[in-house]
Amino acid sequence: MLEFTGERLIPDLNFSAAFYYEHMIRYLFAVHFAKGKTVLDVGCGEGYGSKLLFTHGKAKKVIGIDIDPASIKHAKKQYGSSSVQYAVDSAETLSSIKDNSIDLVVCFELIEHIEDQKSCFENVKRVLKKGGVMIVSTPNKYVYPEGNPFHLKELYPKQFRTLVSSFFKHSQTLYQSFHMAQVLQPIASSKTPVLKNTFTVDSTTSYTVPSEEKKEEYLVVVA
Repeated sequence: MLEFTGERLIPDLNFSAAFYYEHMIRYLFAVHFAKGKTVLDVGCGEGYGSKLLFTHGKAKKVIGIDIDPASIKHAKKQYGSSSVQYAVDSAETLSSIKDNSIDLVVCFELIEHIEDQKSCFENVKRVLKKGGVMIVSTPNKYVYPEGNPFHLKELYPKQFRTLVSSFFKHSQTLYQSFHMAQVLQPIASSKTPVLKNTFTVDSTTSYTVPSEEKKEEYLVVVA
């Protein structure tokens, strides 16, 4: 098992922590874009997300890259197959990836770790096929605590959107935060709604809260 540094998620170690869900939900969002696609997972870390994109997303093929050899060695052993491949590579060069060969790029919590963020986006554009999609996330500098020794360049929302829009004509920004909820609802067999005059239960199983740019923890862009 890899050592947990506080940055790369190790599912077996971090399960049930907020940190675990923050990472997992991004991949579970991305799986909806992956079916039948060739996918590149930039900064794949331990490798679990690349595997999810294949098993849950039904991707045709997934390539996970990371600059850390120990992470790639672990990923190959734990998740590797002919359809889920891993390689040591830099996000700033993507030297192992051919031009116009990728349908979907996911790049989660990675760009804040590199100084030359434009090179990363330039090479993503190089490897993407025409009409390809990139899903990229980064911490919101308004909210994220200062002093992370692994982060070289954190971004405010406007800076992040400007960076993405300089490479992609179409993009949409999403905000990610951890909201806690408690739910009270009657059992399905209840036939006497004693609270019918003061308490209404509808069929929804989810809830939303208004997004505020300066309060959301993470920024996610689909481009």
